[in-house]
Amino acid sequence: MLTTALLAGSLVTGLLTGPVLRRLPEPVGAESEHKIRYHQLATRRFAAGVTICSTAALLAVALRLEPAVWPAWVPLATIGIFLVSIDARTTWLPLPLTHLLWGTTALGLTLALAFAPETERLHLGLRILLGAAVVGGFFWLFWWFTGGLGFGDVRLAPVLGATAATVSPNLVVVALLAGTFAGAVHGLLRRARGRAGPFAYGPALILGVFVALASAR
Repeated sequence: MLTTALLAGSLVTGLLTGPVLRRLPEPVGAESEHKIRYHQLATRRFAAGVTICSTAALLAVALRLEPAVWPAWVPLATIGIFLVSIDARTTWLPLPLTHLLWGTTALGLTLALAFAPETERLHLGLRILLGAAVVGGFFWLFWWFTGGLGFGDVRLAPVLGATAATVSPNLVVVALLAGTFAGAVHGLLRRARGRAGPFAYGPALILGVFVALASAR
């Protein structure tokens, strides 16, 4: 029953993609760029892709995690998947959806803390804060010193770290390495094909989290 309710979230996410995309404001500064407009993504094909990816992510959550921490992971597996799907097509992470992801993740983490045994709450809370700080700080430094990332990826990073930290510090490390590796491989393949310029890094980062979760022991 709980798993069915969890997976219903992917269907809701898919159904909402079109209405949200048609109302999502374009980012400031993108008017002069050759950017796919958000409303152009409001197709059945895009919604189906988001639904499939969200279902896969929620299945990983249902199969690999205890129900007590599901609230912390549902935002990433639904809103987060929607967010990076847009990034994959436009190279932009819409700020309103990023803010929504922050808020729902904060609520989910609060619920996970409430469901945790009283003796473990302090340790879990510290782990969450450390995960957000480490991953967020790593990508902020990378952005600051290299300029190789968009700031949208920096905004996404603390959510990834905090969510992964609900499982273990080891999952945070594996997620960070897997996401960075996936992004680097994608960048090298693009260069090998002669495709220069910026590319979406958000999908690689979120992929790293779910690869780490699926491979966790």
